Amino acid sequence: MSLKLVKISGLCAIMAAVAYTIGLALLLSVGEIPEPDDMRSFLLFVNAHRNNLISSLWVLGMFTTLKLGVLPGIYRLLRSEAALVCVALVACVVGFLFGTLFLSGFLSIGYELAPIYGASGEDAQPALEAIGATLWSSGVLLRSLSHFFFWGVG
Repeated sequence: MSLKLVKISGLCAIMAAVAYTIGLALLLSVGEIPEPDDMRSFLLFVNAHRNNLISSLWVLGMFTTLKLGVLPGIYRLLRSEAALVCVALVACVVGFLFGTLFLSGFLSIGYELAPIYGASGEDAQPALEAIGATLWSSGVLLRSLSHFFFWGVG
């Protein structure tokens, strides 16, 4: 077993924990995020706090990527114990891909949709609210799939 690989995986685990803590602190610094049931107030809130929200999503994206660095070390430690470790690793990668899509959708709300909504007139806002609701619903599904594969199966 490669001791260097296990050390790198351990370092990735520590850095992932730090990134998660920083991302969560940035996310909590904006206060209570409104429920997306009222998409108007949600998009206006995101537009008002977009710097902290976008920063937290990027840091949480780093956390998600650093979690992948832990997988080779786990595989090296457990591969002789069970053949199903390969299935768990593939499930973790699939969960990572779903998580990346989830983060991409919410970054698009922060970068594009919320500022356009804030600057748009009353005529365009219902269509933008529908787009926001669709992105939100898709994001919730992707996040659920990500958690199922990464944490549940993996």
